[in-house]
Amino acid sequence: MAHSNCRFALHVGLSAISFVKVERHGTSWRLTGSGRSPTQNLNANPEEVRKGLQELLQKLAKQEGIAREGIHVSLHNRMCITRVVTGNRLQVDEQLAEITDNSQHYLQLGLGEKLIGHSTVPIDGSRQHGQVAIIKRGLIATIDEATEHAGLELLSVDGAMTCICRLTGVAGMDRTPLLLVWMGSTGAEIGISYKGRLQLGYHSRECVDLESTAQTIGKHLKRLRRFCDRYRQVDGKSDLRRVLVLGNIEDAEQLKGLFAQYDFEQVFTLEDLSHSNLASRLGDKSLDSGGVASALGGLLVHLEADVLPTTDVFDQYLMGKPQTLSAVIFRDGWPLLVAAAILILALCSGWMMSRQLRLHEAQHVEVASGFESGRVQLQQLDRQRKVLKEYKRLVSQVTRPPLRGLVTHIANCLPADCRLNWCALDSQGGLILKGMMLQGDQTYDILKALAVLPEIKEVTLESVEKSSNQGRTSTQFEIRCEIVEQLPKRTPPKPSSTGATQLSARQGASSR
Repeated sequence: MAHSNCRFALHVGLSAISFVKVERHGTSWRLTGSGRSPTQNLNANPEEVRKGLQELLQKLAKQEGIAREGIHVSLHNRMCITRVVTGNRLQVDEQLAEITDNSQHYLQLGLGEKLIGHSTVPIDGSRQHGQVAIIKRGLIATIDEATEHAGLELLSVDGAMTCICRLTGVAGMDRTPLLLVWMGSTGAEIGISYKGRLQLGYHSRECVDLESTAQTIGKHLKRLRRFCDRYRQVDGKSDLRRVLVLGNIEDAEQLKGLFAQYDFEQVFTLEDLSHSNLASRLGDKSLDSGGVASALGGLLVHLEADVLPTTDVFDQYLMGKPQTLSAVIFRDGWPLLVAAAILILALCSGWMMSRQLRLHEAQHVEVASGFESGRVQLQQLDRQRKVLKEYKRLVSQVTRPPLRGLVTHIANCLPADCRLNWCALDSQGGLILKGMMLQGDQTYDILKALAVLPEIKEVTLESVEKSSNQGRTSTQFEIRCEIVEQLPKRTPPKPSSTGATQLSARQGASSR
């Protein structure tokens, strides 16, 4: 089979064949084409059916530009009988064996040898979901020959309802049990989907038109709900109040209206499925028929990881199919091929490991040669760190000039009607002064007086604010002084009696 980014799938119905074409982009995919073509009854002469199907596939292959592609085929539920069981491992095995024993008695498929395929997947730690697919060998042989003559390769076969469940699971529409209704020319196909797994599927002959379909489902709705709760043991109680109608838009909308009387919370159509979690992957394409939706759902086994797998019914067909010599050698001689591949892989791995070992030895020598110089550098760095640590310790012990003496010196320079209310050192070591002038505005006189002090090297006026109270005007100011780093010791001048009185008052204000 040629490897490409395209995937192809068919749905074989009673009177039409639907197809989809998907392009893969890494781990994602996108629908690029779909369609539907009428076909003859597949229960007719097998050779005529094969020729008709072959011509149709050749036309599609030419139309879609595909060749030697592997395809997945989903079959109408009248051509593939699907049975589902749930329970623990022993219960599932017993029920699957019972269904297999009775498989040759399914007259719905007609006379001829039947092929039986199984699949089991875990539901949780104690329960399993088992599925059986029963198909006539002659039907699979006809489809296989037609695809082979059309230049394609049949990969797997599934029942239509199983494929629809995969699609609703990926779309996120069946997180609670979802009733499926698919109208056809011979009646309605009824199914229940839950988390991508088929729970129930059967054909109702009573549903011959839309009205009878709605009435039949309404009549059996309580039993269907009990079935979900008791036999399928869904998580939590299921009221089965959501339904997906598969079919053309007109029939779906009419059936949607008829279901309104049965208190369904939501009635979905294929249009809703196209606008679900699948919308980004469908692009501007739409799922315009149940057959197209079934074909796409069948293809998901080759596109998505966590979906319900196919049964091994096609593998059962391949085991009984006459093989060419090359195919037999490949089939029976695969253990020898695997052993040879493992031996070659082991030899290549040994050569790569020895090469890596030599490379690591060379790197080790290079690292060892530089180790001594690195050790010396680390010792020098350690000595420098000790010097830096001692330097920081000495710096931390250097004391700044006493703030009280500096403030006292500054207070002596202020005018008589000036009061120093608050002072502090900021994070940069600057001195912040806040005070008040009781009369007038002598701010710039204060700045000049401070600027000439030897302890101050820069004076900055931060703010000035005037206020009035009972006819008196006062001025509040904030000044920042940058202090000289090394203040020489000096003896403060002896204040006069008047000056001492003023200094005492100012110091009292500064202490506040």
